[in-house]
Amino acid sequence: MEHEGSSQVRKVLGRGLVQLIGEQNDASTKEIPVDAIEPNPDQPRKEFDEQSLQDLAQSIRTVGLLQPIVVKQVGHDRFQIIAGERRWRAAKLAGVARVPVVVRTGSATDSLALALVENLQREDLHPLEAAEAYAALMERFGLTQEEVAERVGRSRSAIANALRLLKLSEEIREGLASGKISEGHARALLGFQTEAEMIAAYRRILAKGLSVRDVERMVREGVLDRKPEKPRPAPTPLEQAASERLGVPVRIVNRNGKGKLEIPFYSEEDLDRVLSVLGIRLND
Repeated sequence: MEHEGSSQVRKVLGRGLVQLIGEQNDASTKEIPVDAIEPNPDQPRKEFDEQSLQDLAQSIRTVGLLQPIVVKQVGHDRFQIIAGERRWRAAKLAGVARVPVVVRTGSATDSLALALVENLQREDLHPLEAAEAYAALMERFGLTQEEVAERVGRSRSAIANALRLLKLSEEIREGLASGKISEGHARALLGFQTEAEMIAAYRRILAKGLSVRDVERMVREGVLDRKPEKPRPAPTPLEQAASERLGVPVRIVNRNGKGKLEIPFYSEEDLDRVLSVLGIRLND
């Protein structure tokens, strides 16, 4: 059974999609040669699962392509995909000669936003791919985070949080893209102040299999800020003899005939005893 929150997300995204392309049922569909279609270079989704494509191709051979591909005309009898590249790829694998399409007109901004929204609705767009698409909308078309949010049907805070992933180092982004760490890990790493800390924590995640909560605890406790304590060297024979005589751990620092003698005490009684052993008496 679908969770209410997930359903609500789809409703919000659906409104963004309708705003961009209008109601699908009101659009006319026609068939064009599959070879007259080319992929969109701005497609946010970069990877397509081969087995998933093969499964969809088999379905297309059996029942046909049920959902039209959304395209725009880019030349004489040439069309570019706005939404539906996965279906187009599967149709080619299935050996289909012609496919149903809906031809749309609109700005390049709307085309990129539509491709992004479709993939977000499918919930299979990688977080980094979504972040890069949001950044492309902002950089190439001069949109603000609020305008991007409106076009793709998401909140401004969701856009801002997604864009933060692009602040991660290339090493960490590659780990996220390859599945070595989760999106939760990546977001937790952003809590560190410097890139060096993020990378150190990332490598610790890989080495020790740390959970997201482990990383969040590292951020809170500033674990990476702590300098490791140097192991204290074993006492010298002179330090050992003095410690036994005085009853406290004595430390002697001697550098070229100069140094210091450290005699700790932990109470007034300790101090009196040490002074007594040293033959020092305080005036009452």
